[in-house]
Amino acid sequence: MALTSVTVDRHAWFTLGILSSTLLVVFFSETMLLPAIPEIMKDFSISYGTAAWIFSAYLIVAAVMTPIAGKMSDLYGKKKVLLVLLTMYAAGIAAGGFADNISFLLASRIIQGVGLAAVPAAFSLLRDTFPPAKLAIAVGVFGSMYSAGSVVGLLAGATIIQSFGWHFTFFSIVPFAAAVTIMVAKFVKDLSDGHRLRTEC
Repeated sequence: MALTSVTVDRHAWFTLGILSSTLLVVFFSETMLLPAIPEIMKDFSISYGTAAWIFSAYLIVAAVMTPIAGKMSDLYGKKKVLLVLLTMYAAGIAAGGFADNISFLLASRIIQGVGLAAVPAAFSLLRDTFPPAKLAIAVGVFGSMYSAGSVVGLLAGATIIQSFGWHFTFFSIVPFAAAVTIMVAKFVKDLSDGHRLRTEC
């Protein structure tokens, strides 16, 4: 019995790199913020309980937005929704850099929480791009960006805070978020109609 091998178009691997960058940027920016919490508490004269909302508000909004984003993707297209979410995330990150009180910072975090739904949206596009036989590899690469972003973010965050202050942890990620958004817009294809990039031989 002959075995049929499945190969994947180069553009699919390129798409994997771009979509994986979405996860890398998000977790890079989030872990960069962790070392900044003591400085934020000091600058805004807030308690630890109040500071906890910097992450809690973000995660709560993200949890609510994920199924909403999924439904919107079905209605309007996965790529379009992903681009809107990435743009919102970049805007929220930029706003966080200008925060001069806890209320403004929390508002920026809520916007970022909406944008965090870009991660499952990117994963959904990834599933459409790869054939089932190769999807496990793509998912493994995509998931590895969580660890990579977390490790680099912690190291970079501590250095940036020490040298430039906690506001710059937000500003420093904006170019990366913008670059990923532009690359998604230019190179990623929405294959939600069921066609996949693959070549069988």
